[in-house]
This record gives sequence, structure tokens and C-alpha cells, in this order.
Amino acid sequence: MLFMGREECDIVVKSQTVDKRHAVITFDHYLDKFKIKDLSTVNGTYVNDARIHDQEYVALDHMDSLRLGYDILFEIIHTIQEWMS
Repeated sequence: MLFMGREECDIVVKSQTVDKRHAVITFDHYLDKFKIKDLSTVNGTYVNDARIHDQEYVALDHMDSLRLGYDILFEIIHTIQEWMS
């Protein structure tokens, strides 16, 4: 698991719209995909501009966009096969 947030996380994002512990990314071996879960944040976590539900994992696909709060944007550019090699 990788925790994302403003403080003391595996991935630290310096933004006031990101909570201290904002989201968690994990790998689902059954689906062979990474998944993200919002940790009940004020400003939300967005996949492809759609806010995801609190405490529910959402699978991430190649070329998905990921936003924490209002101003931090990531793009998923590798498949698990590329990442593992």
C-alpha cells in the first residue's frame, strides 16, 4: 500500500486542498491492476474527473487521470507489466 497525502505519507503532495492522509493505492493481484481509495477527504479524489466514493476502491487503467483535491493531477501511463519489468 502507498499512502498519498500532505504529511507523513509515502507520496507527499504539498497542497492545501489535499488532506494529511488523502488516498491509498494498492495492487489487486486478482484484477492485475492498481486500485485507489479515497480516505473520506473533504475535497475528494477524482479518477477521470469523476469523484470516487469514500472508502471504496476504484481500479486504475492505462491513461486514467487521477486528481487529489482541486489542483494535483497525475496520469497513469504504465501497465503493471511495464512497471514490473
